[in-house]
Amino acid sequence: MIDQVTQASGSKQKRRTNSGLNAYNGPWGPEQALHLSRRTIYGTKKADLVMLTALGPQGAVNQLLEWPISAPAPPVNNYNNANYTDPTVPAG
Repeated sequence: MIDQVTQASGSKQKRRTNSGLNAYNGPWGPEQALHLSRRTIYGTKKADLVMLTALGPQGAVNQLLEWPISAPAPPVNNYNNANYTDPTVPAG
């Protein structure tokens, strides 16, 4: 957990809470990467396993848990408008 603390001078400084899980320091290979992927994603492919193994434990966790900051593109069709009909889709 990261929060901000206001010091006596009025400046803000970030501080980090040092509680929670300890960093993993054990062996790292395809078996551990597969275990991590089974716990976090569905349908691991061989290419995913190779990538996660190459990233190492911290890199693999970051890859699996960090989300893009930008919003996704809007839907192609305007489904929020009840009167909208897509001219390229046949009725029925």
